[in-house]
Amino acid sequence: MKTNYNPMVGLVMLSALIAILTLSQCNLIDPGPDPPTNQVGDTLWIHSIAGSDSLFTEPTLAIGTNGDLYFAVAGGTLHWTAARIRALNAANGQMRWESPVLDHIGLSSPIVVGDDGTVYVIGFYRLYAIHPSTGQINWIWEVPTEVPNPNGPGNLYAYGQIGALSLTDAGNLILGSVGTGIYSRALYCISPGGVTLWYNLDANNGAIHSNTVIGPGNRVHYYSTIDGKVSLVTVHDQTGNILWSKPIDAMSSTANNLALEKDGTIIASFRLNAGDKYRMFRIHPADGTLLWQSTTESNFNPKLVGPDGTIYQDDNLIGGLARYSSGQSSASAHPAGVHVNLWGTALTSANQVLTIRNRDWVPTIHAYSSSGQLDWFVPMNHMRDNVVALSADGVVYALMPDGVCAVRGDHGLASQGWPKRYHDNRNTSNVNK
Repeated sequence: MKTNYNPMVGLVMLSALIAILTLSQCNLIDPGPDPPTNQVGDTLWIHSIAGSDSLFTEPTLAIGTNGDLYFAVAGGTLHWTAARIRALNAANGQMRWESPVLDHIGLSSPIVVGDDGTVYVIGFYRLYAIHPSTGQINWIWEVPTEVPNPNGPGNLYAYGQIGALSLTDAGNLILGSVGTGIYSRALYCISPGGVTLWYNLDANNGAIHSNTVIGPGNRVHYYSTIDGKVSLVTVHDQTGNILWSKPIDAMSSTANNLALEKDGTIIASFRLNAGDKYRMFRIHPADGTLLWQSTTESNFNPKLVGPDGTIYQDDNLIGGLARYSSGQSSASAHPAGVHVNLWGTALTSANQVLTIRNRDWVPTIHAYSSSGQLDWFVPMNHMRDNVVALSADGVVYALMPDGVCAVRGDHGLASQGWPKRYHDNRNTSNVNK
């Protein structure tokens, strides 16, 4: 005999079952926690700066030899405070420590990580060495009030702002006087123990106009004024002696446009003579000989050099990101019509350009292949476009005004050339590191 299904009976039975499961604290459907994802573009974590007096991030990031991520906070919404360094666990964004306050609201140098993991940074008048495990200050070096005059009797007043920090092959620190004022400027070399090894007043007559970069042969390259003339200067990092200087007509006082190829060849843009146009130059590091200059007009924007020797520069004159293939002095657009901020760009081990730029008015991480094709992109609200770090396993770290974020990429930082601002994740500005 056929039995008909009564929907009211089924409804009553279902209601009773739900009641029983509820009383027994069981779930009718229990899918468990969401499975973790680790796909390209995934946000792995966001570290937010907590507190009513929220601090602002400083535009510098570094990855330590222990894998920790270092950044700086400064300023504040209720009252201004001096800068200090923070360390994060790069795996989860949890804060490990915060350093004591530094001597200035902001930083005058990048955060630089020494070979032994020590964290170095310049406030305004002082160089700090910070213990990587505790955040406590190991030692402080301060600009001397006076230094002996090497060219005459008496002392010279030298107390002024310092900056442009870089790390030598031996682990010493190169820094120089910057800014304007009545103080005598110098280039300094400080040991990992905080001892002044040498200083040279003649090597820095008019402030360090740009970054200092270090290449093979213990050579330090930078812009300064020598004998009243703006010059590209090279000194020996163990003695401070000037090896050569090349007078030029003009460069930007705020540029960070020096980069090195893996063999130490200098990449720079400047105006060589009055009436000239700005050009890109490749320069022999041993004596300053010009190897070639770009056939098209260039500018003083930052430079990056890929692992295959390709030179990158964002250039209004070419209408976007300019690419100079290895050995070629003429540029092509890469990718066509796309501007990127090379202050916050990294070149990956796959010759990929990883950069932060706006997309529909939203800061977005973009990855372009070696052929200029867009591999992937991921929007990140409030992300800043002037700093990025890229771990060996392809995690992209970037800053926000009130925090730090980590996003999954697909390639690590290139190990050759000049793949990012200050060369590497430790910000050594040394092509050998």
